[in-house]
Amino acid sequence: MQKISYSKLQKESDAYWKWAEETPIVPVPASVAKEGAGSEIRTPIMHYGVVMPVYMSVARYLQELKPKKGARLIELGSGSGRPLTYLKYLFPDLEIWGVDYSEGGIKYAKQVYGKYGVKFKHVPAQDTSLKDGFFDFVISSHVIEHVSKEEGVNFMKEAHRLLKKGGYAFIGTPERRKCQNLYSKNPTEAPKGRLVPPHEHEYTLEELHLLGEGVFKKGNTRVDALVNPTFYKVFKSSIDKFKPKKGIASKSVNVAYRTFRDKAPRPLFDTITRIGAKRQMNSHGITFEDILKDNSIKSAKTNPIPENLLLVCQK
Repeated sequence: MQKISYSKLQKESDAYWKWAEETPIVPVPASVAKEGAGSEIRTPIMHYGVVMPVYMSVARYLQELKPKKGARLIELGSGSGRPLTYLKYLFPDLEIWGVDYSEGGIKYAKQVYGKYGVKFKHVPAQDTSLKDGFFDFVISSHVIEHVSKEEGVNFMKEAHRLLKKGGYAFIGTPERRKCQNLYSKNPTEAPKGRLVPPHEHEYTLEELHLLGEGVFKKGNTRVDALVNPTFYKVFKSSIDKFKPKKGIASKSVNVAYRTFRDKAPRPLFDTITRIGAKRQMNSHGITFEDILKDNSIKSAKTNPIPENLLLVCQK
């Protein structure tokens, strides 16, 4: 398997910040926001601290792998299509595809980012119906946690099926102990106990590695650590405000939060979330640029519980 330098993603974050400033964000419609896409405008703290580290890490791998002209890359669960379009900007000779189960998301992606040469298709990530071995690279950023543990196996099997021999899959997802478990351990995956309601199953580092080895050959998988202390400081302090605790006052806050989260219109909930996150950032003296530029990719052996994970598999 390809080796890369483990370090801060400084070059990659500088390049993305510059591109993002030069490439206007087009607001996502409610139909897209409802499906959880469009983090770049809906929840920028998550975009810079959680979503983009996956794409920046993939960019580092691709720089080392030096794909041939015409090589194909597909994203399973491409959402708004914006981060995938950034990869097309970095690697114009790659044929890049994005698929998503959200009809609204694919329609938006085609309208806004199709002009950059990315091919978008409305199909589910677990069953794309595309040709076997058609792609050199399969990527996914924070999608696999949105399906059940059982469906996660099908997700990985589809990634394996789509890859050519020798191709790579890159699957980014949160580390359960640094995400769901900060709110509640919730071993039964009960919706009311979830930190992020659409997350059906979050993985620990060890569990994700086993998932990869169950589909790809042993020795052909590893998990990289995606680390961002600046993001984690704000994220953890935000969750502490509303997570379940003992005491009538704390329980009331949690009930109010869950009611608002589950009943409020998505645009309103996103707005309140952005305001709350920004207040926490201000209290720590942190900016979005600080968060983006504190992302690192490291060996999981020396960072056993990182904020996020990148499963790397070679067919």
